[in-house]
Amino acid sequence: MKKAFRIIGKIFLGILIFIISVIIILFVSRLIGKAVNSRTPEGGINETMYVDINGTKQWISIY
Repeated sequence: MKKAFRIIGKIFLGILIFIISVIIILFVSRLIGKAVNSRTPEGGINETMYVDINGTKQWISIY
């Protein structure tokens, strides 16, 4: 019986490590994407905003 609990515990630990790894990867990729997209070239335009298109709010990025 103890052996079954150990195996189940190792499976749950592996799943937990996998989920935490995915969350960290997504968080880091979001930070990198934010840093890249927030740059404005010299003399360029970099705007993001909501606009109303046919009565629906839409997010628009102008770069």
